[in-house]
Amino acid sequence: MSTPYNKVSKDLKNQILERVKTSGKSIDEISQEHGIGKTTIYEWLRESTGEAPVRDLVKLQKENKENQEPWAYATGYEDRRYASVSQRA
Repeated sequence: MSTPYNKVSKDLKNQILERVKTSGKSIDEISQEHGIGKTTIYEWLRESTGEAPVRDLVKLQKENKENQEPWAYATGYEDRRYASVSQRA
């Protein structure tokens, strides 16, 4: 069974985003105060700033590291930033 949700007015959404940016409170605290999920607020922030969510950035960083490791191994490049734990031994 799906959970019903309430549509949040544009004014309230903007007020919540302003609080997130200026109040110094965590998104967790603000989401609990308003009964809105943290994920929803993170999505609103992403939409308002046009930036990628943190989880997308983490995924890209992981993919980037995975793509660099074979290059480091194949070329014998000894830079520890690109060598995996097994190659550092």
